[in-house]
Amino acid sequence: MSTFLIYVETGKPVRAELPGPPIVARSLSVRNAARTTAIRAGLALTDGLASDHFRNFSNQVAGRAGTALREALMHFLERRLQLGVVPHLAFLLIEGALTEVALDLDSPKVILWSEVDEGLRAARDGDVLQIV
Repeated sequence: MSTFLIYVETGKPVRAELPGPPIVARSLSVRNAARTTAIRAGLALTDGLASDHFRNFSNQVAGRAGTALREALMHFLERRLQLGVVPHLAFLLIEGALTEVALDLDSPKVILWSEVDEGLRAARDGDVLQIV
């Protein structure tokens, strides 16, 4: 089993964009379990293998890698928010191939863009964070 950080966009349809290095993004089919919100894009964000380093806040090598990943994520989220999309993040524990996931976007935890670090630190697997 591996942990993956899932990125989903709703809201205004805009040109697709991928986050920059060191984040590796893979297109993903995402279903809204509640079916009330149209999903514009779905990505699995990793360091090339899984997403565990996004949650590493230590001073060790892995912690520095986590800091670099979160900084790249913040820049990506800022650009997308400026374009008018509504970004969502969720950590999911996946067993087997990562091809499609289902998220409930009707009751996300709403966090400010400036508080993404704290939101990622506090998020449990399955929590959906809506960034504003």
